[in-house]
Amino acid sequence: MTPFLLEFYILFIIILMMIAYAGIEGTLRVFQYLELLVKTFVIEIKKFFLKIKLKRQLDKDYKYFQERLKEIKDNAKRNNDEN
Repeated sequence: MTPFLLEFYILFIIILMMIAYAGIEGTLRVFQYLELLVKTFVIEIKKFFLKIKLKRQLDKDYKYFQERLKEIKDNAKRNNDEN
């Protein structure tokens, strides 16, 4: 017996036992729950990478605006000193 067939039979027996124990509706609910878990995991991964990307962008913007603020303050000092 090949490993593929053995895996198929074991999986088939597990599904039949689930149907026998919880019925068709209960088994479908379990698979729906597993599907939602997988989708949630994918969303969490996307959220993690988006968080990293956003943090990098905000760090760049923060540095840029700090430099601009310094320039504005320097210009304001020069203008006050001239007057």
